[in-house]
Amino acid sequence: MVFRYALHGRLNAAQAESLSFKLSYSYEQMSSCRYDESSHEVVVELDDPDHAPALATIVEKLIESSLKERQIGKRVICETEKMEANVLGSVQRPVFDGMRYEGAALAIFEAVDARLARLADGYASERRRYSASISLETMEKCNYVSYFPQNLYMISEIPHQYDALQQIKATGDYRQHARLGERALTPAVCFHCYEEFSDSIVDQPVVISSAGHCFRHEATWRKSSYRLKEFQMREIVYLGDEQTVSELRSAIMTEVWTLFCELGLTGRIETAADPFYYPQDNPMAFHQIMAEMKYELVAQTGDEQFSIASFNHVHDSLTRQFRITDRSRQPVHSGCVAFGVDRWVYLLLCEYGPDLDEWPDRVKHILAAGGVQDYAIQ
Repeated sequence: MVFRYALHGRLNAAQAESLSFKLSYSYEQMSSCRYDESSHEVVVELDDPDHAPALATIVEKLIESSLKERQIGKRVICETEKMEANVLGSVQRPVFDGMRYEGAALAIFEAVDARLARLADGYASERRRYSASISLETMEKCNYVSYFPQNLYMISEIPHQYDALQQIKATGDYRQHARLGERALTPAVCFHCYEEFSDSIVDQPVVISSAGHCFRHEATWRKSSYRLKEFQMREIVYLGDEQTVSELRSAIMTEVWTLFCELGLTGRIETAADPFYYPQDNPMAFHQIMAEMKYELVAQTGDEQFSIASFNHVHDSLTRQFRITDRSRQPVHSGCVAFGVDRWVYLLLCEYGPDLDEWPDRVKHILAAGGVQDYAIQ
């Protein structure tokens, strides 16, 4: 059953978008939630209408908190011209869940990841491979638990206790014995870098290139071909003085934009903010946009738009937490460029289709420049 909540005279469009985002993480009994710009309503679908009163209470609470939020429009840094749909793209969007790669999708995945790794090599980066899990202590230091609890997957464990193990064997019921462990599934690769350089002195710029599996808790109904619960990220993390970090981000962003355009893709780079859930953290999102601490490369294919990369300069907010300093014991600056590799794969499949033999030679040549020679994409 569909329920509509009118926002006329209460929230502006930006506040309504924010409310819709937060509502999607606030009530698990929903099967969909969106902001209808034309009617200025939040539209929610419930499988069981008996949940409507509880949902209405939550919506009202979110409206009240949204009234206190300051919103600022995003600034577009650069944008491609609008292009006609590529004739090679599928008429029907490809079914894609990122859980298994084979055939053309696997070839594209390997080529994209290698091409991005090669890009990182151009900045004298050191390569790393980190664990798929990370300590909760590190997540707390990063303030991830405080700012984004809605996205965190924590790891449970079965205690090493004789009685508990015997009961599990006898009943098959492990849930009552499971307890929270000391680690979480990694939501972003870059956090491992801060853990690695904790309590260290950085007197020369450091650039780290790494890729890994990342995990973010999403409502099942929000999951799509580009919004996955488990996904592959490649990141370039940089540490140094303020000017060096700013120049590195700018240089990498320019190179990525050139690559994006050469691939014949459509989109834009715009200012952005992290998805803070709590209204009291809204000033941080406002500051991120005002200070241009975060840019996103937003791709467009058909009627879908989604970010495929972000370019971040977080100043000393994380290095201060991990006591990463220069010789004078002042926290250095840091940032990262993060690529959602699965999203690049989905975007390319949408634009050029699954038959690699039909792809433009220039696109195959650009992706084959990752430096590995055995791709079926060549």
